[in-house]
Amino acid sequence: MTHVLVRGTKSETVSTLKYWLNLVVTPDPSLSASRDFDQPTFDAVVKFQIVQGLHPDGKVGADTWGR
Repeated sequence: MTHVLVRGTKSETVSTLKYWLNLVVTPDPSLSASRDFDQPTFDAVVKFQIVQGLHPDGKVGADTWGR
């Protein structure tokens, strides 16, 4: 089972998510390397989900990680 990341989560996995989003979201959201799933991270996740045809809920679970 994949751990779901949501706004407010603080973990090293969020840092990994932010690094990944900076690489794949256009234009580059320039997310900080912090461990906080903040509003800019949420916005970048939603943008990624829309582009990928996923439900844009801002939650990072198996479907979002799988893209």
